[in-house]
Amino acid sequence: MRIIGRMGTALDYRFESGRTLVLEANVANGWRKERRDPNEERKTYCFSELVRAEWQGGFIKAQLTILPWPPGLEPEWDAPPAFTEHAARKLRHRSPLMIRRIGRNRETKLVQQLEDCCTIAVSTENVLVLSIELLDERMERNRALDTRGDRNGDQLFERIATKPVHDRPYRECQIQLRLTFLPPRRPAPEYRSFWNRFLPGGLPETDRRKF
Repeated sequence: MRIIGRMGTALDYRFESGRTLVLEANVANGWRKERRDPNEERKTYCFSELVRAEWQGGFIKAQLTILPWPPGLEPEWDAPPAFTEHAARKLRHRSPLMIRRIGRNRETKLVQQLEDCCTIAVSTENVLVLSIELLDERMERNRALDTRGDRNGDQLFERIATKPVHDRPYRECQIQLRLTFLPPRRPAPEYRSFWNRFLPGGLPETDRRKF
């Protein structure tokens, strides 16, 4: 897995209006045989890239992995995926996010249905664009940004999707997105109130985080 900067050739990022993280993946430039450990057997060609984006005095670590299905190491799998025209027209595919409340008898009741905060678009045949709306129009945390705590105590956001491909021995690709939010450990006053609102339970040094 390679770590690149803002002007990388395989995975680039930008922020729109300060509240939407946009990742642009040039899959052709990052398609290769993957082996995370020198002693581990290679399993398939894939795309696996990582960027560290500075945001609000802290960082967002974005990891994007694209896996062919079925996997393979044969010469035919060397060609990066060519995403279908049908997928290219689906520029803002969203899945509904259900918010449910658990009652006293453990029954669940649908409270609200939100549009997902993550969209996947096909820019060109080998380029994917992912947009994640971190903040709403009031510049508050997007309620659809459903995160959980990881083993290091940081907030983690994950999405998995599939896209069909054509003219390849594999018929589709699985897209795995992972965002890790890394707040400043000793934030300046102008960032302190933002991260206190954005993170569940507040900043790490307040010892009030819920994860």
